Amino acid sequence: MEGMTRHRLPGLLLSMTLGTVGLVFAASTSAFGQAASAPPADETDESLDVRYARASLRLAEMDLQKAVDANKRFGRTLPPYAIEPLRAVVKIAEKQLQHVLHKDAETLHQVHLAIAEAKVTTAEAELERALAVNKQSSGLFSDTEIERLRQAAEVARLGLAKARAVNIQSHAEHLQWQVEELQKEVLQLQSRVALLSLRK
Repeated sequence: MEGMTRHRLPGLLLSMTLGTVGLVFAASTSAFGQAASAPPADETDESLDVRYARASLRLAEMDLQKAVDANKRFGRTLPPYAIEPLRAVVKIAEKQLQHVLHKDAETLHQVHLAIAEAKVTTAEAELERALAVNKQSSGLFSDTEIERLRQAAEVARLGLAKARAVNIQSHAEHLQWQVEELQKEVLQLQSRVALLSLRK
């Protein structure tokens, strides 16, 4: 149990982080049509939102670079399934920066798509990690757990397909989809916290 906890914890925490990003960002931008900030008085000064988004992107890029550098220095210490979620976080940060710069429905939806894509990447990485661990230590992840990870990856892929199908030209439809995603994220976060508590 302790061995499985050690291997599952990073994936669970990253999934929870992505869920939180989705919750916070969707909540803060659900009224994007009315919440566009006025431009700063001095055009040479960027708004706080833009500076925050730039700093967040830079931090994400540095986290990714740190992992890439470690692989170069120590001979692929981190496998691809550990690197790809970091790339996904960089992409989310890039899309968030574009949205705070433009404040429109298209860039907002691009953020949502990037988050949905990151969930697919993370879910597939968790499955790949579990399969790799079981190759080294047979049975560390049960058949039930492997199947749960397969289903989680499939749900993430279907969620991405739903996100791509949303009509962003309809504010009501776009807002309804955001509300449904928020409700689902709350339930999923509660479930992940429960899973973590079971592994203590």
